[in-house]
Amino acid sequence: EPAARAAVRQLDLRAVGIPEPGAEWTDRYRGTPGWAELYFGGQRQTIARWPNEGWSRIAAVTGGQPFDVRGTVGDKVGRFTYQGERPARWVDEPELWLHGFWFWDWSDQRQRVEQIDPATRTISLVPPHHYYGYRKNQGWYAFNALCELDSPGEYYLDRQRWTLYFWPPAEPAGQELALSLLTVPFATLTDVSHVTLRDLTFELSRGEGIQIRGGTGNRIAGCNLRNLSKLAIRIDGGTDHGVQSCDLSGLGVGGISLSGGDRASLTPAGHFADNNYIHHFAQLVHTYQNGISLSGVGCRMAHNLLHNTVHEALTYRGNDHRVELNEVYDVCLEADDSGVIHQGRDWTWRGNVIRHNFFHDIPAGNAVSNMGVYLDDMECGVEVYGNVLYRIPRAILVGGGRDNAVRNNLIIDCPTALSIDNRAMNWASYHVGTTMKGLLDKVPYQQEPWRSRYPELLSIWSDEPAVPKGNVVRDNLAVRSGPFELSGEVTRYGEVRDNATTAEDPGFADPQRLDFTLTDLAAVRRLVPGFEPIPFGAIGLYRDEYRRELPLRRPTISPAGQSFVEELEVVLQSGRGRAAEAIYFTTDGSLPTTASDRYTRPLRLTEDTTVTALAVVGDETSTVSRAHFRAHHLGPRGGVPLTELAFTEPQAHAGVKVNRNYASSGPVSLGGQPYARSLMICPAAAPPGGRGQAVFALTNGLERATTLTARVGLDDVVKTNGSVVFIVEVLRDGAWEQVYQSRLLRGGQSEAIEVPIAGASAIKLVTTDGGDNIHSDHAVWAEPMLR
Repeated sequence: EPAARAAVRQLDLRAVGIPEPGAEWTDRYRGTPGWAELYFGGQRQTIARWPNEGWSRIAAVTGGQPFDVRGTVGDKVGRFTYQGERPARWVDEPELWLHGFWFWDWSDQRQRVEQIDPATRTISLVPPHHYYGYRKNQGWYAFNALCELDSPGEYYLDRQRWTLYFWPPAEPAGQELALSLLTVPFATLTDVSHVTLRDLTFELSRGEGIQIRGGTGNRIAGCNLRNLSKLAIRIDGGTDHGVQSCDLSGLGVGGISLSGGDRASLTPAGHFADNNYIHHFAQLVHTYQNGISLSGVGCRMAHNLLHNTVHEALTYRGNDHRVELNEVYDVCLEADDSGVIHQGRDWTWRGNVIRHNFFHDIPAGNAVSNMGVYLDDMECGVEVYGNVLYRIPRAILVGGGRDNAVRNNLIIDCPTALSIDNRAMNWASYHVGTTMKGLLDKVPYQQEPWRSRYPELLSIWSDEPAVPKGNVVRDNLAVRSGPFELSGEVTRYGEVRDNATTAEDPGFADPQRLDFTLTDLAAVRRLVPGFEPIPFGAIGLYRDEYRRELPLRRPTISPAGQSFVEELEVVLQSGRGRAAEAIYFTTDGSLPTTASDRYTRPLRLTEDTTVTALAVVGDETSTVSRAHFRAHHLGPRGGVPLTELAFTEPQAHAGVKVNRNYASSGPVSLGGQPYARSLMICPAAAPPGGRGQAVFALTNGLERATTLTARVGLDDVVKTNGSVVFIVEVLRDGAWEQVYQSRLLRGGQSEAIEVPIAGASAIKLVTTDGGDNIHSDHAVWAEPMLR
């Protein structure tokens, strides 16, 4: 790029005595690549890539080995077409890789490019190809291309000449420029006991940080591990090892892995991760690189704070683990069908407890959506108790498991409060007699101590193992949230009682500063008589001899980004915990600094605005808050798309889908016409059955709308199948009334609607299954607009 030529610096690494790392770059990998990384001013820099941010999209897959996963079509061969002309520039790049979510948005991989054909706009990847295959519209970017070194912070390592090309993001004078070369752990403790590593900093390595194997009673305390390519801390075996009050950041993969104990005898390891601050991890390998993972028997993670990663934060494998008093936010940032904590597909992982955690501010994902607590594929015997789940698309999902207890949870502003399905009885049934039975047979579940500790396992194989029996759902309170979606078997073979939903604040201490302490337990117990107090103030980090001060939290932005009509007031406040001395902000989306405007009064917005904010105490600054606000104007030529508004009380098979079709492979289409803006609300079979809905509040100027327009029908993908009736209800003077009902529409049919809604304080979009069943009922509201 011409603009780069004057800015890029060149350094002969041999001339300054930096040895070549000698790592071989494999053709594909999910682990770390093994090559040296560049850091400037303590921050990981970016290998030259395109696009500089975000992802390009697969135009079409052309490998010639198509396959179908429950209606989602792809190809097993890594060959696909692209749009535009940019990749033609890369034909002569000697070592070009692509990084992509090739088929599912929960599995990423980097792969070497074999060939680019500009004539057909085709990219071919070096085999072996991605395990799950490739499909249209999935995201990818190219990296390690010298010709794409076109922005500050990018670099390229010419391995043949051992020369660095770098565009510094700031004036280099006085800044440290570092290349990571170390490939072995900084410290390895093998079969030693009662050793403490404390108040140490470990940084700038291509290897793991610290390893402990065997021994007993070792501690890693008050340490700072940052800018590492591989896992920060690995504890494998031994007993009573702990990671206490450490800070971990800038990690290529995960943070802390604790493994130990004996599953045959159910002997606990006693390992723990307590009071650790883990953020900006899984920066090289995005998926299944957890901030904290537990494996074996009897490990504990407590009082940790985690944020900022592409995929999931927490997981466990095994038995009798404790996950408690942790705070997690801003994870699953670019993933789908994922959870803050996620594990599953093993009947024998029992005795685990997830309690008194605060999970919040998780994005929606592209298809299935993301969860707070995700007990996937028949996970069993878990207690999910007393958690606070806020602004999460689906607070809790139990994927067809048994003997789980979901009790006393506080669910706030979550479109779906709880889902428990019966997947092992239908699409996931193939796991029952294979994976699940095989794992059951590997443990001595018919012998002591298993038979006494987990008696439900004794009869599981003879007691309809695919049926989600023995689940308990009770004493949960959902505030301004969607429904409890439970398959019929959950109620028939379990205990479901004393759960409540409310649209009113039940008495939170300071919700704008994320303090959800309940100040009036008596009022809560009028809704849920058995509700027990949640120790909200004890959740997260605390001060001790190693952590003498808590990190300054980012400011809150209220409301947290939304569409509005004409004008909106936005308030900035100190975040949870310590109060800020000052908050600085921008309204153009740029990063704020102490030279930015200082916040003194509410912001009044009238146009599209991206607000960023930074808290300051002395010389300490917080991470940055960001919220985008979209302005709309009602009038003769104006309108507000429902697709840009938040909705409540959703009910839909596989969730309400915004601006995408059921398979998330692109936009919906009616009568051959694609629509960029759409709501797909497929009727759900769960009680009350054959019905879907979403409710939109008409506030902040939306109450002036007089008409709803849209085109309704069934997505073209179902051809002539399916049958749906579309209904619009409005809330006037506290009562719902129906103002529109379509004829019965079948596949291939659609109609334009113009519905009067004047005087309404809310509207409800409803779909029904036409009186038969929900098969192929891909119900679409295309271009839904308030006018």
